[in-house]
Amino acid sequence: MWNSIYEECPEAEYTGIVMEYGTLPPFEMMQALRAEYWLNIHPGAPSELASQIRQQVMDAFYVNTNDWKKQIVDQARASMFQAVDGLST
Repeated sequence: MWNSIYEECPEAEYTGIVMEYGTLPPFEMMQALRAEYWLNIHPGAPSELASQIRQQVMDAFYVNTNDWKKQIVDQARASMFQAVDGLST
């Protein structure tokens, strides 16, 4: 989605940010990403293994609780307001 800024505002200077909300220790998150990469280059992987890897990635980056979701929204809003404040000074 970040490329849409160039389509909508081609003359604007753009600096984007990416926020990741991991849920596991860094090594475990890296292992999930490595497994996902492996799956992407092995499209014929057994379906059970593919499902297991997809779940591993989901568990690494998402928690299905209202408290966690609220924290994500709060952090995103705080970052947005910090960016706007930085642009206004």
